[in-house]
Amino acid sequence: MSSNQIPDLFEKALAISDQIAREAYVVRECGNDEDLAQELRSLLTAHEQAGEFLEDSAIEEAAAILPSVLGSNLIGQFIGAWRVDSLVQAGGMGSVFRATRIEDDFTQEGALKLVRVGFETPELVARFSRERRLLATVEHPNIARLLDGGTTEEGLPWLAMEFVDGLPIDVYASTKELSLRERLELFDGLTEAIAYLHENLITHRDIKASNVLVDRAGRPRVLDFGIANLLDDAAPSQHTSADRRLSLSTTSPEQLRGQAISTATDVYSLGVLLYQLLTGDLPYRLSASMTAREIEELICERVPPLASQSIGAAPGVQESAGAKLRPGALRGDLDTIVATCLQKDPNRRYRTVTELRADLQRYREHRPINARPDSTVYQASKFVLRHWRGLAATIATILALAVGLAMAVWQADEARRQRDRAQAMNEFMQEVLAEADPYEADLNKTVREALQEASELLDARFQGQPRLESSLRTSVGSVQLSLLDLETGEANLLRARDLLQPLVSSDNEQLLNINANLAWLFFEREQYQDSIAAYEAILSQFNDGHEADFRATTYNDLGLVLAEEERYQEALDNYDRALVLAPKSKAVPATLINMGYVHDGLGNLEEAKDYYQQAIDILRSRGEDGVGADLAYSLNNYGNILSQQDRDDEALPFYLESLSVRYQVYGEEADAVAFQHMNIGRLLLDMERPQEALAHLDTAVRMFPKFRDEDSIRLRVARASHARALLLTTKDLELRAEAIDSLDNVVTALKTDSTVRSSRFLGQFVGWLEEARSQGSTYQPQKNQLANQKPKLVDGI
Repeated sequence: MSSNQIPDLFEKALAISDQIAREAYVVRECGNDEDLAQELRSLLTAHEQAGEFLEDSAIEEAAAILPSVLGSNLIGQFIGAWRVDSLVQAGGMGSVFRATRIEDDFTQEGALKLVRVGFETPELVARFSRERRLLATVEHPNIARLLDGGTTEEGLPWLAMEFVDGLPIDVYASTKELSLRERLELFDGLTEAIAYLHENLITHRDIKASNVLVDRAGRPRVLDFGIANLLDDAAPSQHTSADRRLSLSTTSPEQLRGQAISTATDVYSLGVLLYQLLTGDLPYRLSASMTAREIEELICERVPPLASQSIGAAPGVQESAGAKLRPGALRGDLDTIVATCLQKDPNRRYRTVTELRADLQRYREHRPINARPDSTVYQASKFVLRHWRGLAATIATILALAVGLAMAVWQADEARRQRDRAQAMNEFMQEVLAEADPYEADLNKTVREALQEASELLDARFQGQPRLESSLRTSVGSVQLSLLDLETGEANLLRARDLLQPLVSSDNEQLLNINANLAWLFFEREQYQDSIAAYEAILSQFNDGHEADFRATTYNDLGLVLAEEERYQEALDNYDRALVLAPKSKAVPATLINMGYVHDGLGNLEEAKDYYQQAIDILRSRGEDGVGADLAYSLNNYGNILSQQDRDDEALPFYLESLSVRYQVYGEEADAVAFQHMNIGRLLLDMERPQEALAHLDTAVRMFPKFRDEDSIRLRVARASHARALLLTTKDLELRAEAIDSLDNVVTALKTDSTVRSSRFLGQFVGWLEEARSQGSTYQPQKNQLANQKPKLVDGI
């Protein structure tokens, strides 16, 4: 057997991923020809060390083989009009050289791509020819241009491309320590280029970090069209799992299985690269020891972790790529965008790169993304709910109930009947929890709709099982309250109480928990007297047999309602009871925040600041686990204290950080987000920056009606403040008239509202209205004479 057979042996050996099987193949085919076997092993070893354990595309073959073997003898010689200057990359079948085109009247630098002598197989020659044909049709600033092409005197095909002096996109992002926004802007340039290719009916098929260099101007440049093809030519049989040209770390399931290729194939690879840019890791980790079946199972069947779960998980250099980003920054929209790209089924991905690019643009502009059209679903994926009623607790409660029931039924006398009940409950749980799975759920379905379907399932599944149905309705209703879906939440909770009440005593903890949720419902509707009465009725039933955490929760929540009614000492007494009952609870920061709120109301500003600071310190010490609603509240309230001390410039950063945290934990559209925009807008009014205030107040008055009734104090304060900002900024007479009407409507409503919080704002709004009327329709921007009046809305828990 001669060395002329090496190309064929090399290709076939590469097709064997299992190392033991590959060595057996080498021994079998080379027989006693040790020189041949050694040369073949050297090529295979060099290929493995090049960074991919499978064959790369032609533009960037592995760089480990000795230059003398791969064509360094060409340096200084001419290929066509090109002088070969230096070896850039080399691999088992070809090399890339830096070269200079020398003509009579000009010189030009380029990258010369050349097949290695002895490897000019018909398939590889056809591949070069196809790549040259495709590149000849491409003209885009983010794609390396084809400059020239031809064949050598030996008949070897070559092509010359624009030389890109830059770093791979992932290395560039890491080296430059790019922020999240900068990484997304960089990625946008890449998606623009791929969208251009698709518009010209070209799929790239091998998008990966090493095929995207970032030049000295910071512009991403797409390279290597070695396995690209026209969409019209993309027959399923062309690329199979045995095609070693594929870079498996970025290969889509349909490529690996040899199925039809489409633009969705490039969307998948872009998703892998975006995952890598955001986390510093790849969604799948492959190794040379994996068998073909293991690789196929990993890529085609296993769901990778969410991007937010993968930051910092990769060792070494990869870890540093994501070191500047935090998991909280990726949760929600970015997780959803990446997960949509990585769907196993091409039909469930973005239909086009343009759609992917548009959603990333929406994310950067803080607008709802199309991968999740109904913005109310955002609250569900994060499920960062009000204090001590988070989704984790809800799911844990349901699962604990399911496990407890499953164990109990085996001990019951009626084992078969109970087992059937447990199985029915588990099936119900699987259906409901699947709706919250970002990889399996219907992304066009809102969580409110999913919970409504769960309510209907309860009607059908658990007739005649009142205890079970009551428990599940309590959990579903609690989540609905947290999403401010008050009507449907109330219906589930009332039904849960009706089912359970005839079966238990009045002090049953499950029944008291239902009543506690209904008491909180009154609070959400700003019916504070009814809420206080409901909580006090629950407290009268407490005894030492009830769980300490449940009792602490109830005392805390009652304290919050009392504080809203400015019954501050009573509120403090309840908070003290909560801390005594659960001194080591994770919810201690929430109680500290509430105590700060009370001292704020009493005018004890330094004491209030101290409680807020304690809460902030505890939450920050928890790292990412502390980034939640409590941190958002404490930051806002601390800033509010500074504002009351006429330190507005110091307060603003706390308000803005609180807004940032709310975006992370609630998403783009949420009552808590609207609240913070309102507070920032009002602070900017106090700082005599009405134009900036208007932008935040615009957002608040647009968003609040989705979550609050017309008589909500939050909505009224936002509308009055928005009117004030308009009056201080606009010359448009019609807008000024509308602003005065809006302000007048709020004042009229507050005069008929006897609640404490309403009276807190009435004086300020009356002053604004009188000033506006005195000016008539004339635009007279002036200093905010009421800046020292700072009635406030402070976050409680």
